[in-house]
Amino acid sequence: MKQTNSAKMKLKWQEPEYRAKMAQRRTRRNRIDRICQYCGRHFSTIPSRLNAGEGKFCSPTCHYNSLRGRVLPTTVYVEKICQQCGLLFRLPARLLKTQAGKYCSRLCGNRAKANPADPKVKERKAKLVSITSKKRWEDPEYVARLSRTQKVAQRKKWQDPEFVAKMTAAFNKKPTKPEQRLMDIFSKNLPQFEYNGDFRLEVMVGGLIPDFVNVNGKKEIIEFFGDYYHSPEVIGDDWRRSELGKVMIYNSLGWNCLVIWGHELNESTDSEIVHRATAFFRSKR
Repeated sequence: MKQTNSAKMKLKWQEPEYRAKMAQRRTRRNRIDRICQYCGRHFSTIPSRLNAGEGKFCSPTCHYNSLRGRVLPTTVYVEKICQQCGLLFRLPARLLKTQAGKYCSRLCGNRAKANPADPKVKERKAKLVSITSKKRWEDPEYVARLSRTQKVAQRKKWQDPEFVAKMTAAFNKKPTKPEQRLMDIFSKNLPQFEYNGDFRLEVMVGGLIPDFVNVNGKKEIIEFFGDYYHSPEVIGDDWRRSELGKVMIYNSLGWNCLVIWGHELNESTDSEIVHRATAFFRSKR
């Protein structure tokens, strides 16, 4: 008499080797972390699916969209440090507020949930983060890339007048003594030039805040350069803070710029400063 399928399965489950084999399949230890080839999200799958050529997509939706040739919308990625293992990973910015923004994989998320208040876990996590961070900062390429990224982000912020007004108010910027002397000279002889170094006139050109601006509608700027703060040793490779850099930025936007250095101001009389400014802008018309 032939046994039915159910009877065969009952006999199999009575064998210890078969029960151990099935128990091992059900555990999540055998799952492998993967990255979806369509959306870039992290997911886990079993080895048998990989052996069968599957496990490429995190969901049937991503698989379907990939077959249809649909283009995924542009996604902004950010770098985060896993709160469980301390490794650096990338994820879409839209997932920062979710559980995915804390851990690099589902396995790390499950481990953190198991016993998040364990002091040993916290100590190990802090040690891993410290080691990973130290290794990253020892890499000159990482430091250079991070500094470039920060510079670009800061320049974008300084293009916003509201941000500039907020920062200048926070810095409590006031005219220096040389700038105060120029303010006195211009108020008596060239009243069309008013001080804007503290953003009081809310004039910003090419992301730069000029010191003195012509308020009569002409695109004319006067910049004061302190000998120390604008020396090559201080500005380094920041081309935008150099005399040539500022003049070229202003000229590219249709503004004429006169630069007065600190030693020139000290060696000149008030009338000489007025004559120089008048002659300079007359030659540009």
